[in-house]
Amino acid sequence: MEIEKQRWAPILATCVTAPGAFGWSQPLGSTANENWWDKIEIEDHQFLVHAEYRSDSRIAAAWLHKSCTEYASYPDAWVPVTGSTADIDAYLDHGFAGRYGRVLDVSVSTLNPQQPFNVILVPNYGAAQRPGWWGSNATDQQINDITNGKASGKFEADGIKKKLISIDRQPNGRFVFALSQLKPGDRWWWGHGASVANITSVINGNAWAGFPADGIKKRLVSLRQFAENNFTFIMVPWEPGVGFWWYPAIAWTDLVKNATANHARIIDIRRYGSSNDLFSAVLVSNT
Repeated sequence: MEIEKQRWAPILATCVTAPGAFGWSQPLGSTANENWWDKIEIEDHQFLVHAEYRSDSRIAAAWLHKSCTEYASYPDAWVPVTGSTADIDAYLDHGFAGRYGRVLDVSVSTLNPQQPFNVILVPNYGAAQRPGWWGSNATDQQINDITNGKASGKFEADGIKKKLISIDRQPNGRFVFALSQLKPGDRWWWGHGASVANITSVINGNAWAGFPADGIKKRLVSLRQFAENNFTFIMVPWEPGVGFWWYPAIAWTDLVKNATANHARIIDIRRYGSSNDLFSAVLVSNT
């Protein structure tokens, strides 16, 4: 399965170290691997799909076993980068032993204005090579134009339908985002400025803002807080039999208890505001 889908999909419980994420910790590396990300990938054999950072170098992240991904045989399957758009573009050009990468996940960093974005890059060569795009400082209309293959900003009109695989809102209210190519049969939705009640309405197929009352049950897969009770989200169709849970603000210990009780994994985890105790999170059931 493509990593862009697998990161949010129900997977075998044997493919994840329960509960599918870790809370604030400080992986310091080892004598063999100085970088924390090499420790996680090479020593722990894990694949990070999202990471959160604190000013004291502690990290929270969602992950799954590398051996269960399409990158199982890749020597370097993912790398975290924090920086400007130029920094990230440079890594995309040669970040994997001189070969190309693409953006899997992107979020806004508030720790250093000179390094405004956190991303996770994956290799874009070999069997896992496919189209991928990313951008920043976009309005919602620009994102809608780009996903429909229209010209906007640095994006030329290419006629290629795209879907959001990651999005976050910048301090100026605009968006940083990553895209993959829309495949036949794919359905997805996104929104912003949503309250908890608004999100619940959309999940249940009811009307809110530009969302019509379509009666389609949806599954939340990405939840990013912009301000108090103001979230940006991505949804996919709900599949019968698939359990999912989401929490606008929850303590790590409670999140672990809920994931364990529901035989679920954490697929999206984000620090709630500036709190060191609470997270926004989304879970999906294991198979």
